[in-house]
Amino acid sequence: MPVRCQIQTGRFREQLENLKKRIKRYSGKSVKFKIGRTNNPENRWNGYLYAEPDEWDEMDEMVVLYRTSNRNSINNMERELIQFFLHDEPDPRCINDNTGGGPIGEPPYFLYIVRRLPGPTGRRASR
Repeated sequence: MPVRCQIQTGRFREQLENLKKRIKRYSGKSVKFKIGRTNNPENRWNGYLYAEPDEWDEMDEMVVLYRTSNRNSINNMERELIQFFLHDEPDPRCINDNTGGGPIGEPPYFLYIVRRLPGPTGRRASR
């Protein structure tokens, strides 16, 4: 299962700039990427929770970057990171169409990116 865990923890404001840098690093090797949050990375990757199947079939990998038990922190983190990559420093590879939201369930909460890599890899290649 291509879910990579590169998890860090800590206070929202203390981690925000570091997460921007990490997402830039991961997205630099990507054809496209999407930022999100979940309380179950494996289920989210498998498309069981609110996913658009076609969109996720194009992705090769999920990288889990941050964990918290605070719902407000994860909601704010997702919103601010999407805002950053869509508007503050626009990256055309970021395919988020809004600044997050939706149901998330019980903690712990995780922030992730899913990304498509160049070439026939991951989920696309296995079909």
